[in-house]
Amino acid sequence: MSGCPTKQVCVKECPQKYFTYLQLRSIFSDVTFYKKMKKEIICTDDNIKSNIKSFEDLKRYVRFGECIAYTVKSSPLLGRCLPSIATNLLTSTNNSKKQNLLLNDIIEETGKDIEIPEDEKFIKNVSSIYKNIKYKKGFIGSIIEDIYLAKWKILIFLIFSAIVCLIYVNALRILGEIIIWGTLSIIFISLILGVAFCWHQYKILLDEEEIFNEHHMNPNMRSYFYMPNTWKYMGCCISIIFIIFCILFLLVRSRIKIALLIIKETNKAICKMPNLLLFPFIPFSLNILCFLVFGTLSIWISTSGKENCFRFINNNSKSFSFNLNETCDCDNVGTSIDKYCHFFNITKDEKIIRTMQFYNLFAYFWSTCFISGFHNTVIAGAIGSYYWTYNKKKNIPKNAVSSSIQRTLRYHLGSIALGSLIISLVKFIRAILQYLYNNFKGSKYKIIKSLYCLLSCWFWILENFLKFLTKNSYIIIAIHGTPFWTSAKKAISLVSQNIIRVIVVNRVSSILLFIGKLFITIFFAFISYKFFSNNLFDEETFDNNFNNYLTPVIIVTMGTYYIADLFFDVYEFVLMVAEKPSLAKTISRILSNNTARCVKNNEKNPPQFHFKGIFKNNSANFIMTSTYGHIKEITFEKEYVDWRIDDYKLFDCPLVKLNVDKSTFQEFLMIYYDNDREGENICFEVINACKPSFKKQNFNDYIYRARFSALTEEHIKNSMNNLTKPNKNESDSVDALHELDLRIGCSFTRFQTKYIKKHISQGHMIKCLSFGPCQTPTLNFCVQRYKDIQNHSPKPYWRIKLTLRDNNLNVEFNPRWMGDNCFDNEIFKEKIKFLRKNKSAQVVEVERKNVLKNPPKALNTVELLKICSKNLSISPSEIMIIAENLYIRGFISYPRTETSMYPVDFDFNDTLNKLKNDNEWRSIVNNILEKGICLSSRGKDKGDHPPITPVKASKGVLEGQNKEVYDVIVRNFLASIMNPCEYETYSIKLLLGDESFIYYTRRIIDLGYTSFIKNDEVSEPFMPLDVKKDDLIDVVSIRSEKNTTKSLSYLTESELISLMEQNQIGTDASIAGHISNIIERNFVTVERGRKLVPTLLGIELINIYEKIDQCLISSQTRAETEKLLFEISTGTKSKDYVVSIILDKYKIIFKKLTSEFYRYLYLIKNAINEMPNGKNFNEKKTRKRKISNNSLTSKKNENTKTIKRKR
Repeated sequence: MSGCPTKQVCVKECPQKYFTYLQLRSIFSDVTFYKKMKKEIICTDDNIKSNIKSFEDLKRYVRFGECIAYTVKSSPLLGRCLPSIATNLLTSTNNSKKQNLLLNDIIEETGKDIEIPEDEKFIKNVSSIYKNIKYKKGFIGSIIEDIYLAKWKILIFLIFSAIVCLIYVNALRILGEIIIWGTLSIIFISLILGVAFCWHQYKILLDEEEIFNEHHMNPNMRSYFYMPNTWKYMGCCISIIFIIFCILFLLVRSRIKIALLIIKETNKAICKMPNLLLFPFIPFSLNILCFLVFGTLSIWISTSGKENCFRFINNNSKSFSFNLNETCDCDNVGTSIDKYCHFFNITKDEKIIRTMQFYNLFAYFWSTCFISGFHNTVIAGAIGSYYWTYNKKKNIPKNAVSSSIQRTLRYHLGSIALGSLIISLVKFIRAILQYLYNNFKGSKYKIIKSLYCLLSCWFWILENFLKFLTKNSYIIIAIHGTPFWTSAKKAISLVSQNIIRVIVVNRVSSILLFIGKLFITIFFAFISYKFFSNNLFDEETFDNNFNNYLTPVIIVTMGTYYIADLFFDVYEFVLMVAEKPSLAKTISRILSNNTARCVKNNEKNPPQFHFKGIFKNNSANFIMTSTYGHIKEITFEKEYVDWRIDDYKLFDCPLVKLNVDKSTFQEFLMIYYDNDREGENICFEVINACKPSFKKQNFNDYIYRARFSALTEEHIKNSMNNLTKPNKNESDSVDALHELDLRIGCSFTRFQTKYIKKHISQGHMIKCLSFGPCQTPTLNFCVQRYKDIQNHSPKPYWRIKLTLRDNNLNVEFNPRWMGDNCFDNEIFKEKIKFLRKNKSAQVVEVERKNVLKNPPKALNTVELLKICSKNLSISPSEIMIIAENLYIRGFISYPRTETSMYPVDFDFNDTLNKLKNDNEWRSIVNNILEKGICLSSRGKDKGDHPPITPVKASKGVLEGQNKEVYDVIVRNFLASIMNPCEYETYSIKLLLGDESFIYYTRRIIDLGYTSFIKNDEVSEPFMPLDVKKDDLIDVVSIRSEKNTTKSLSYLTESELISLMEQNQIGTDASIAGHISNIIERNFVTVERGRKLVPTLLGIELINIYEKIDQCLISSQTRAETEKLLFEISTGTKSKDYVVSIILDKYKIIFKKLTSEFYRYLYLIKNAINEMPNGKNFNEKKTRKRKISNNSLTSKKNENTKTIKRKR
């Protein structure tokens, strides 16, 4: 830290040979002496050389420190001449004999009173080093010489060790379990034999007559093996190790199995991407470079300082002195500008040098931590690409490592820099503590030493914890792309949920791999020892010229361990990366803490995920699978499938539920489905499928229902901790709905279709004329709007347009007439004529008030459909597919909900912090957090799922319509918790004759949420007037304004959704399907602007139903049905009672339809003739899907279906 005290001289180039000034004393020729001296001697000032005429003059200048006594072969580095030590030591000492005299001779010649006080010790030290090189070779010289002699042999050993490591790593791929258990067995047997052998040797030596026991250090290592105490101590140590090994093995034996499975899975990844094992050489090279830069800068800083130049007081050939009070410019040294100016010395500012060294040390710590973070992130990204590849046989990325390097360099350097900064700060604090401790080392105050020990221990623990945390954070950064703090928070959450298991499994895995490293290292240490100690060959065959054969042995041992650690470090890091994309995989991953194992029975059945966990405070083996929707299909018995039977019988004929497949389970059944009535119904289908294979009594006691609203770790873990029982009432309500839709829909559809085909020659053009209890009222809304448009006839009407003047402000304004439209022109003319008699209007009322425009409510399914259809021009069915896809991928919460009010315990800050990670939303989120979250009591809690909200930030992952729908959800969520828009209204009511007028303007006070939702922005200009009540305002003009009534436009999908919601046609889960049905069945067409225009077929069908019975098209009929179904789900009414009531009502309607349908057959005939191709769009192929055996749980049809389509 303090710098170098030696006097420094500036030279043009570094010395290239060894030379002492004493070599000049044997030159007697003045000319030859002067030339040689001028060439070889280096002085602080070149002018001094001109004053040297003889060897005595040179000797005097050397004594005063103005010329150097000797030079050493050096190399330039950062403006410094550094001795080529390695070259000096490796070359033979013969060069020294020829070119150098002993440095002790230099000291003798110059005298011990030389005026270079700090150089004396330095010269003596260098002298002793040269003596050791010359006569003994020295310790360092011996080591370097041994390395030089054995360099190729060492290199061959290290190459073979790398090959063995590769073989070992690949052997783990096939024989991993055998190798690990074999290794543990060898350790176990070796410890037993070691204990027995030690105590046996102890007993033999103890029984001998002469016992050789010396407690002082003996240079002969072999003598210790003849001491009984040596074997006693070794026996005790090995016995303790054996006991600890047995205890640990008993405690973590189950974790060893898990670790073996993880190692086996890790092997697959590494074998698919072998270049992972070569990548660590890059960070290793960077670390070496970083160390070299650090060392070079340290030397440069240590030798830095300020040059000092002074003038000579007396300049003659015999003596001279500096005038220390008269400085001069060092740039003028050796020039004619100031020939008396000479270089004196270099002074150093110790404080600045120490500070720069601290900065250099901190930069070194930060750089090394950054390289380590870069290394971890690249490996995590490469392994992540492996796990996220669906078909690992064909689609493994060829350049996974290089791609991961590119992603890391492009996106993650900032996060890595932040993580490495935190660790480097702790390292730097530890270094400062060590520096302070060294300064106070001689202090007698024990409290200082105790405080140092306490702080050092605490910061050591903190550093290791931060290393573990940042390592996990880098994994999450590489896979999910989240910022550092978000990743660190998630890493802490993951680890803290089961910290003991994480630590134990992680340590067990590391120990198992460490055993492999240890075995390889011991093996090569033994072989190298035998080789270099000449025990493998005869002395004649192998010529051993080493100073100490242990030198290459130690280097081979350390190099082998480093190489093994390099390979296995990648291995250990891969164990921490395990995430795979899919719904069942996501749930199993969360519940198993990333230990789930995928088992695929065949291509048809979904895969199973096996993992171990805790259930009811006991260890349990879990098997998770999935179903593709309903596993039971409700239909008629076989004889009623035939369309030739009487359609009326379908109201009462028996129904059956066909099992698509059967499943088995052993102990408990835990079901994860969407928390709605449809999900509840599938739960009972799974229960019934599994029930036959269950052998125990009290079947229902072993069934549990997990309820969740989002595929996040918090929701899934919370559902596991709060298991409930399936709700039979909700399942019955769905069964009742399915039965009603089947019986009513099939009976009406079959009758209509068969009748048309039988009585109309062109009836074959319609394959199926369908009817639905929800479909028909939905179609009726579109047809009624069509009729309103057709029945509309434009009518002219007139309105009064008044212009007044405010003389105080000298402005004109136009108040709005508050009367109704006038459709009689004559009456309107009389009214205008009467009003024109008035020259002024009277102010009746002036009012100012503040108004709040509320932000949108929390988003439910219906609102999502309306907004997306209106603003994005996407059909409701497509919107739901997109929303379900976003839900499965974890971007939003469950998209099927009727609730429009946030729950009391909703964590807004958590959601906002996740959105803040996305640059697109960061500014608005920060604005919300600064102003505070504004919650409204508006909205309704329907008791189903929470509102639709974002779950995580997209950060550029989503594209196209997925991104558009996601943005709608995010915008609505953010707007719903922002402040309302506040504005001031200014209104004036006026009276002109007997007609009332009003002037209205408004001014924005606070934009609130409208600053974010531009569609709701209040943009009317503000123009108040200077008037008060009873004032008279001059009339400028009174005119008539003629307009024509306009018809309504066709219903848009958004408007239709609102009507269906208001009239309780369908639910949040079925509205989109009903709209899709009337489009697909050619009852309506979708025109520009998502407007629904009914076809002639749809119009005539509604006309027929309207003439026969209004109940067929009335929305009230379906609303009553939905109300009764809700009473089933709450247990108020039974399923059989509700089904019988509704079916009795439809039986009466069906009889009316069959008896009167023939009267209106001509309407259908006309519609068929108008159809362009007679197409039928309602014929849809359905695929039956199966549940796999040994099922535990899964998601519904929509979820898995979306995944399969994407793949």
